[in-house]
Amino acid sequence: MGASSCPAPAGSAAAAVLEYVRTRTAALREQEPLVRLDREDAVHQMRVAVRRLRSALRVYGRVLDRERTRDLGAELKWLAGELAPARDTEVVHARLSALLDEVAEELAADVMAVGLVPPTLRADLDAVFAGRADTARTRALGALDSSRYRALLAALDAVVADPPLGRRGLHKARRVLPEELARVQRRVARAMTTALDTSPGVARDEALHEARKAAKRLRYAREAARPALGKPRRRWKRGMTALQDLLGAHQDTVVMRATVLDLATDPRVGGFALGVVHGTEAVRARDAERELPAAWARVDRGSR
Repeated sequence: MGASSCPAPAGSAAAAVLEYVRTRTAALREQEPLVRLDREDAVHQMRVAVRRLRSALRVYGRVLDRERTRDLGAELKWLAGELAPARDTEVVHARLSALLDEVAEELAADVMAVGLVPPTLRADLDAVFAGRADTARTRALGALDSSRYRALLAALDAVVADPPLGRRGLHKARRVLPEELARVQRRVARAMTTALDTSPGVARDEALHEARKAAKRLRYAREAARPALGKPRRRWKRGMTALQDLLGAHQDTVVMRATVLDLATDPRVGGFALGVVHGTEAVRARDAERELPAAWARVDRGSR
């Protein structure tokens, strides 16, 4: 059966995915005024809604016709990119502040280390990140004010109102969705195998980031299927949570090390303390990498 536009029968795979698209589009709209008001966590929640929508369209491309939703997926990617700096700046600033607190505490007991953490460092960093946050917020608001964003919302509404059903969309959700989830699980497995087989360094960092994104897609795809399929097995869910936590912790160190290297060129904030943070984060990255094979093995066993 080719792609078609017609109502999705109750209990069908398309009905399940469309309901998820509808609720996540509503969540996207709910967060918009909160982002404009600069409410805490609003940008993060809006980005999560965007990621969930992208994942649903990508994973269930045989349920909702991929060719007819491809442009919509690209527009969701654009919006995520416009929102990203606002959230990332906030998160990195908070984490760097916490890491510098750790450094200051460690050095406080060493008389030889006195003066290695300048008393003005925190204020200087706050000034740097305040400038970055202003720029990022301007970018996010510009996206929300654009005709491109309004067209994106209209396209999401159109998907629900006139669904582009794929060849598997009319079949029963309980038969189709597990098969689609299994396809995503295999992609996660390939991504994890590639990452774990890659030598430590930049290439492995990038491969682990790709594995993390694949794991997130699986998580969101499973979330979309939950009303039709019920809760996943507890053992699998625990394993996936632990794996994602490790992959997330590793990526946090990658982002922080890149941030520290960037800041090191700024005469206001560069110095010994940032070097300590970089070294500490490198150790944490290697620790996460050592734990990942066992964490992945638990997920793999739990999926059988």
